[in-house]
Amino acid sequence: MTATKPDKRVKLTEAQVTDQCCTLLRLRGWRPIRLQSALVTRSDGGRYRVGEVGEPDYIMLRSEDPGDGEFFFCEFKAPGKKTTPAQDIWHEQARHEGFLVVTIDSLDAMVEFLDANYGRLVRR
Repeated sequence: MTATKPDKRVKLTEAQVTDQCCTLLRLRGWRPIRLQSALVTRSDGGRYRVGEVGEPDYIMLRSEDPGDGEFFFCEFKAPGKKTTPAQDIWHEQARHEGFLVVTIDSLDAMVEFLDANYGRLVRR
């Protein structure tokens, strides 16, 4: 019988993936803006929704010159985690309308996405 080695890989949380990726994005000139979707309870006990069910975690903005702004929507997940059915619907509808929506579960995935869609980072 052979002993199996314990898995020593670090298991990142969604918050850690988000922090790493937002730091990278800021270094590349992007402005991450957190989107919120929640039910809020008023002082009278009534409730109302802020945001849209299934909307991504962030919208990322970047502009190097006036009038040439770029953006994309980003949903962060812990490695291996999947989007919810409500998120799938929101993302698909946005893509159908021509928007770029990406789900990212690691810093490597973010680098790959940025390089493929916005070119490799070139130092000036």
